Amino acid sequence: AIERIASRVGHPAAATPYDVLSRFSAAVTGGYEAAELPARMSKVLAEGTGAQWAQVWLQVSGRLTLAATWPTDARADERPPAPGADGVDATSVGRRAEAVRHGATSLGVLRLQERPGMPLTGVEQRLMAGLAAQAGLVLRLAALRAELEARHAELVSRAGDLRASRDRLIATHDSERRDLERNLHDGAQQHLVALTVNLRLAQTISGRSPGRAAHLLSAQGVRRGSRSTR
Repeated sequence: AIERIASRVGHPAAATPYDVLSRFSAAVTGGYEAAELPARMSKVLAEGTGAQWAQVWLQVSGRLTLAATWPTDARADERPPAPGADGVDATSVGRRAEAVRHGATSLGVLRLQERPGMPLTGVEQRLMAGLAAQAGLVLRLAALRAELEARHAELVSRAGDLRASRDRLIATHDSERRDLERNLHDGAQQHLVALTVNLRLAQTISGRSPGRAAHLLSAQGVRRGSRSTR
C-alpha cells in the first residue's frame, strides 16, 4: 500500500504515512498564518493520498463553509459534504469525508475525491482519519478567524448603512431648511413690497384724504402716534 501511495505522488520518500503525518503536523505547527492553514492542510491531504482533489471545510456559525481546495484550480464540488460513519461522503461516488471534532463539538470536515479506478486503500483511509484527528485545534482556530471576519464584514456593512442613512437624513434636513428659508424669504419679501407700496400710497393721499390714509396705515398694522405741536 505504501508503494502504491508513492507511485501516485511520484516522490517515494515523501509518500509514507509517517511522512504525510509529519508534513501535516508541520503545517499545523509551523507558525503559518491562520489564513494559510486550511490551504496547506488540503494540499498535504491531496498529495498524501493521491486524491484528485481535497478540501477543508469549517463549521462557521452553525453551517459548513468551504475554506480551501487543493489543487486550487480543481473543478471540485462546492456542495457541503455529507460524511458517514464509514468515511464515505454521500454527495458522490468515490468521495470520502472525515468529520473533525473536539469532544462533541463539530469543527469541520476533511473531504477528498478519489481518482477514477483508484480508491483509497485501508492505509490511506486510516491516514485520512489520522489527519482529521490532528486537525481539531487548527480548524477551531480557523473557524474562529472566519467567524471574526464575518462579524467584521457585517459590522462594516452596518456602518456603511448607518453612514448612508445619516447622509440621507442630513440631505432631507438641508432640503427642508432650504425650503423653509425660501418660503420665509419669499413671504417676507412680498410683505415688504406690499407694505412699501401702501406706505407710498398713504403718503400720496394724506394731503387730500387724511382719513383714507389713516385707514390704509391702520390696515398695515402701523399705529400712528399723535404728537402735539405748540
